[in-house]
Amino acid sequence: MIGIEGAPELGGIFRRSAEGLGHNVSFVDESLAYCWLDAQPARTLLWRLRRNLPARVDFFRRAVLQRAREYSPDIVFALKGAYLDPETLLELKRTTSALLINFSTDDPFNDAPSTPCIRPSLPLWDVYATPRAHTIPELELHCKGQVVYLPFAYDPELHFPEESITAEDEKRFSSDVSFIGVCDADRAGTLRLLANQSGMVVGLYGGGRRYQFIRDLRRCYRGFAVGRDYRLALGCSKIALSLNRKANRDTHVMRTFEIPACGAFLLAERTDEQCGMFAEDREAAFFSGPEELTEKTAFYLGHPNARRAVAQAGFRRVTSGRNTYRDRLFDLLKQVGVKSPRAA
Repeated sequence: MIGIEGAPELGGIFRRSAEGLGHNVSFVDESLAYCWLDAQPARTLLWRLRRNLPARVDFFRRAVLQRAREYSPDIVFALKGAYLDPETLLELKRTTSALLINFSTDDPFNDAPSTPCIRPSLPLWDVYATPRAHTIPELELHCKGQVVYLPFAYDPELHFPEESITAEDEKRFSSDVSFIGVCDADRAGTLRLLANQSGMVVGLYGGGRRYQFIRDLRRCYRGFAVGRDYRLALGCSKIALSLNRKANRDTHVMRTFEIPACGAFLLAERTDEQCGMFAEDREAAFFSGPEELTEKTAFYLGHPNARRAVAQAGFRRVTSGRNTYRDRLFDLLKQVGVKSPRAA
């Protein structure tokens, strides 16, 4: 398995999921590709020059091939596979009989997070899994292997209601509306709209220079929220906002499942996919455009009983509906003909 181990990355989550299903897992951490040159402030310029490739990418690729030769895997499972070039994948095919599977967490046709490896490698994956069902016809034009739909999910070890909330926690994380995520350009307008609502306490968490450069957002910005802080940011907020990434062509995101799993009230952009996952205004709330966003936040902030009922129903829907990453991995492997030693 190839990915990044630490939270909030999915590598460690899928590793535990595979081990929970009874598979023996040898993990290659993608962070092997990084060194001090990839740290800020040097990273922005150097990564632009290297087209989003880290400084030790060749070392990382050699580590992948060495591990494959030592381990002789039945499956090579990569999260996004951003640094695996066609030459590395061809060598994996030459030296092993492994099934090559990629879970494409980002849209491969989104230039912003892409690398020179991603699109040229599409024909070499035996299985290409995507959380964007509507992009499957386009992917099938480029992929020679099987293209399958794999929605995002939640991890019960990371995403659950935080019960031990102290007065200091409340003081630090309390908000009317919270948003956790990168401040993309297309999100900034929505976040500014909320930040400028009179009397509304907005908590913003995550990466993106716009949090620092836009004055309206800077006063609401609270840094990063990972692990327990992530659960506290959601649990101490009356409304947890989920925004899709337009450049990724998302119709749902990781927050779609993580927010309800943490017991928080989910307010998300209305898409057919998300409306099919949750009963609107019973298990989650949705909005289309700034006017409805303002209306929904005002309504649910003014109706705490309705808000709590929706959050509780959303929690039940997610946690009782086979929506863990272990469930997703089990279903994916079954779909491509791989039997897991243990059930999901």
